[in-house]
Amino acid sequence: TAGRTPRFIRSRFGGPDVPMLFKRLLASKRKRASFPTDQDALLNIVRTADDTARRRDACRLIQRLPALRELGTDDIDAGVREIAQARYRKLLCGLDDVLPALDERMEEIRGPLDQRGLEQVASNGREPEVRLAAISRVSSPSVLAACALGDATTANRCAATERLHDKRAL
Repeated sequence: TAGRTPRFIRSRFGGPDVPMLFKRLLASKRKRASFPTDQDALLNIVRTADDTARRRDACRLIQRLPALRELGTDDIDAGVREIAQARYRKLLCGLDDVLPALDERMEEIRGPLDQRGLEQVASNGREPEVRLAAISRVSSPSVLAACALGDATTANRCAATERLHDKRAL
C-alpha cells in the first residue's frame, strides 16, 4: 500500500491528505530558514519583494521597533501592516526569544504608541517597569481596572488604581 495513508492516520487526523499537510509544514519551515538574519536585508525584502507571502514572512523576523512601527502604518499591503503591528506589540511586551533592549522598548512606549498597543503592554508586558510605563498612558477604564486588580506588582496596581477615575469599575 505504498503511497496510501494508513487507516489509523486518516481516522485520527481527518483524511487522506495528511502527508500533503506535513509536506506543506516542512516546506514553510524551509522557506523561513532561507531568510537572512541581517535586519537590513530583511527590511529590504519587506520593502521591495514582489511576492507578498515572502514580504510577510520576512516581516515576522524583523526586530527593529521603529521599522515595525513604520511598516505597521505605511505599508501598502494590509497583511504586512497587520503582521508588523502584531510583531511590534509582541516585542514591546517582551514576549519573544530575541528582544530589543529594555531602554529601547521603554522609549517606544513613551512615544507615539496607540491605545491598543498601550493596553496590550499594560496587560501583558513581561517586566513590571514596562507595564507601569504603559499603565501611566492607558485611558481605558476596563484595562486600568484589570491592572489594578490583577497586576503582579503592587506599585503597578496602585498606579492603575490612582489613574482610574471611576472607582465603580473595580
